Amino acid sequence: MNDFDPQQFRDEVTNDIHRRMRRHRDRYRRRRRHSPIGGVIIGTAILLAGVLFLLQNFGLVHVRNLWEYWPVWMIAWASRVSPAQGMRAGVFGVA
Repeated sequence: MNDFDPQQFRDEVTNDIHRRMRRHRDRYRRRRRHSPIGGVIIGTAILLAGVLFLLQNFGLVHVRNLWEYWPVWMIAWASRVSPAQGMRAGVFGVA
């Protein structure tokens, strides 16, 4: 009537603990997976803003004058990331 095997019990508990640890680790990895491109874009934007303010301090560029042309910058940016990139053509056919 005593069918208890301590070695089998230890193996089952060990396997259960390891299975739960792997499941928790895999959930954490799936949740923490981010594309590095977001950090690159934000970093580049901060760097460009810093360069613009530095050039303004040197008196070479006036940021207010550049801000007046924000539609031009938006069109230029949109032409670079448009779906037409597959055809290698920008807004005006220039890649």
